[in-house]
Amino acid sequence: MAGTTMKRMIQNISGKQKFSIAIHIIVWISSIVYTVLLNGYNKILHEIEEKYENAIQRAWEISKEQYFWTYFCVGLVLAIILIACMGFCIRNREELGILMIFLVLLNIAVLIGMLIIYSNPVFTTAVTVIFLVGSIGLASE
Repeated sequence: MAGTTMKRMIQNISGKQKFSIAIHIIVWISSIVYTVLLNGYNKILHEIEEKYENAIQRAWEISKEQYFWTYFCVGLVLAIILIACMGFCIRNREELGILMIFLVLLNIAVLIGMLIIYSNPVFTTAVTVIFLVGSIGLASE
């Protein structure tokens, strides 16, 4: 009985919903892999932070670390994609239905997870500003 119900649910999903789900899964997997790698990389950054008391010198030394800008840019791009996917869901809420709520909540959870692991003030500020600008843009429609 449960298998039949699940089969009907899958058959009732439109092409646009299937495409949206596929894109979200790819973004989630990429974000989760990035977050796991970032967690290990943060240990290196914390070791650098501990060496310097001056916040400016600490930031300068961290920014000189070999992979800092790679992690920063990849994280920023993933955050922008997560926020854009939320915007897509909200704009297409009639077509996506209840699925929209699920997708948006999962995007928010993944984004918060990234921000917690990557507790860099610059990155967190950039993501917050992008989120607020995106929210204002969606609200103005």
